[in-house]
Amino acid sequence: MYAFRSALVLSFLLLLTLGGARASAEQLLSTWYDCPFSHDCVASRSFHKGTALHLFNRKTGRSAYAVIRDYGPEAWTGRSLDVSRQIAAELGMTRDGVAWLEVIVIGRR
Repeated sequence: MYAFRSALVLSFLLLLTLGGARASAEQLLSTWYDCPFSHDCVASRSFHKGTALHLFNRKTGRSAYAVIRDYGPEAWTGRSLDVSRQIAAELGMTRDGVAWLEVIVIGRR
């Protein structure tokens, strides 16, 4: 399942690159929370709702695909993203609770 998802995301990124669109990565401080919307949910103040993201945790070498569905975290926390518990598990960050994630915007849903 993970290999198929990774291959699909890489293929999509390759198509974006060949089509002239640029995919640039940012390092953002992230935590996880219980998202009320879905299992692939991410909360952000920087990205618009519906933005599809590819997330990569360099510490664990694991990646995930997610969609912005919520607003947050609060500005005073210093974090940029809150990811759902399932996405955090896919990225291997549930134990630490906080991780620097490499974020690539794929598009909008």
